[in-house]
Amino acid sequence: MNTAIIGGAQGLGFAIPINQVQGIASQLIATGRVWHPFLGIRMAIITPELIENLKADRSLGLKQRTQVF
Repeated sequence: MNTAIIGGAQGLGFAIPINQVQGIASQLIATGRVWHPFLGIRMAIITPELIENLKADRSLGLKQRTQVF
């Protein structure tokens, strides 16, 4: 199933496999909602304060490099 086609991009488009569409349709019919994973990625400006906060979280396993590009 095509989900997005970019005009003027020489046929570039995005699609979802039909078996995934069928699963989504089944969930919508059964529950009215679709549950899916979320990566939790967001854009952020790398500031010295953000670097210090990230380094303070030892569970991330970040190196102690402090250079800001």
